Amino acid sequence: MAHIIPMEADNIVGMRVKGKLSEEDFDRIVTVIDERLTRHEKLRIYVEMESFGGMSLETFFKDVKFGLKRYDRFDKKAIVTDQAWVQKVVPVVDKLFPNIEVKAFPFEEKERAKEWVLAP
Repeated sequence: MAHIIPMEADNIVGMRVKGKLSEEDFDRIVTVIDERLTRHEKLRIYVEMESFGGMSLETFFKDVKFGLKRYDRFDKKAIVTDQAWVQKVVPVVDKLFPNIEVKAFPFEEKERAKEWVLAP
């Protein structure tokens, strides 16, 4: 399940993920992102990941297709999670996409993550 959460700046899309990401959740997020991309050249993403129960194969391929089409329209992504495996994967993702800064923060540093994603 995923919910959009309000952020201080319009160029930041915030979301909270808990459990399995459904195709409906993904489509709702994409709609918000595409709408914001009409107003901003680049967006930033802020994610609070309480838990991640995966996604269907269909949703995964939609995510890959979406990301490949728009990868140059993002410049920062903050992931707030206490899941150790996510924190280990984030540095690898950061290296794979050099035009997007990706950082993981534990939940105790949620405010620092928000400050980081807001900073120029």
